Amino acid sequence: MRAIRWVALVIVLFGAFYLWGALQIRESTTYAAVGPRFMPNAIGIGIVLSGVWLFAFPGAPPAPDSPEAASLDWLSIGLMLGLVAVYIALFRVAGYVLATTLLLWGGRANFRRPPSSRARRRDCGGAVGDNLLRLFAIIAHQPAASPVGLLRVRLEGVVL
Repeated sequence: MRAIRWVALVIVLFGAFYLWGALQIRESTTYAAVGPRFMPNAIGIGIVLSGVWLFAFPGAPPAPDSPEAASLDWLSIGLMLGLVAVYIALFRVAGYVLATTLLLWGGRANFRRPPSSRARRRDCGGAVGDNLLRLFAIIAHQPAASPVGLLRVRLEGVVL
């Protein structure tokens, strides 16, 4: 069996584990059809279907001189895994706003080679802007569930 099929099986197993975890989320009867389990279930189904698709249609192996045959940038992948670990550790302490802004900023800077001071400022502004849009979308749809953290900000009743 080709290596890509083993990767596909790992993806399917990860998706099944993710779906199992999503089904552990408690949901009360007061929610409509779209409750707190909807997005995790949709993501889990997408992961499983992606693995099945990859297993069924692995495609032809890349030519030796094609860009697909080049090795991966393991440094960037390792830095992103480290950023996600820091995000998980900071989330409860710093809260959604600070932790997610740092994750987005670090992720943008991670894939920029070589980094310049102008690019760092642009990445920071983009991360803050992206995160504020997400924050206001959360607050607009569920004001009672607005995230708090180190900033201790709870904006209730904000209308966009």
